Amino acid sequence: MSAISQAIEQKAEWLAFAQFGEHFDRNGGSLLEARTRNAKTILVIGSRDEFTRSRSARDARIMRDTFELFRRETRTIDIVTFDELFDRARFITRSA
Repeated sequence: MSAISQAIEQKAEWLAFAQFGEHFDRNGGSLLEARTRNAKTILVIGSRDEFTRSRSARDARIMRDTFELFRRETRTIDIVTFDELFDRARFITRSA
């Protein structure tokens, strides 16, 4: 989770940097018109060998499946703070 947080923080810093100021090509002669909007983020972790080092074939399969689920589901998780959740709950109960 720390690695994901760090990657998102670096992406946010890059987006903030890219949105402000003037950016020129390598020679410094031409102003760049393109801007970064939502940069692709890649996190490289571990190795496939970690799955084969487990105690049993069952454990290895669970580790592989867990990794795949984590990798695929991270982008679909709605992450909220406790106070945001409380505000949503309060809104729902007042609307009913």
